[in-house]
Amino acid sequence: MGYGGDGEQTSVSYGPNASLKYTNTYFRRAFVVPADTFITNLTFRLVRDDGAVVWLNGSEMYRSNMPNGVITSTTLALLAIGNADEQTFFVTMMGTTNIHPGTNILAVEIHQQAGNSSDLGFDLEVDGDGYIFNAALPVIIPSGTGGQFQVAWPANASGYQLYWSA
Repeated sequence: MGYGGDGEQTSVSYGPNASLKYTNTYFRRAFVVPADTFITNLTFRLVRDDGAVVWLNGSEMYRSNMPNGVITSTTLALLAIGNADEQTFFVTMMGTTNIHPGTNILAVEIHQQAGNSSDLGFDLEVDGDGYIFNAALPVIIPSGTGGQFQVAWPANASGYQLYWSA
């Protein structure tokens, strides 16, 4: 999404004055996490021209090419982005505690480095990792002979780990 001819599929307005464009644009998307799903980690793949602040359910997740401190509608990106970086996906991975079953809101604010910027670009892909609560648990098979105790589970039960102590 954006403007300026860098391959955007969806155009957005830069405002009424081509010489003094809006310095920021806001994007928001709702998505649903199934009731039986718990998300532990997120991977963000972000294209931003010039800077971005990514929010999840009202909490700031991270910034890209933006200054520290309070961000307002007049805050400018740190650097102007050009050439190949205008279409580069910047990857950020993090654990999360503020995503929940049901409707979640992902919001991104894109900031220009200057009011006369020739283009604006934004694209975002988010992947979540976690687990499903009601997944069938593997059958654990205990056995014992000669003072030895063995625990096993089926080979197709991936993601399980055995912990032990004396």
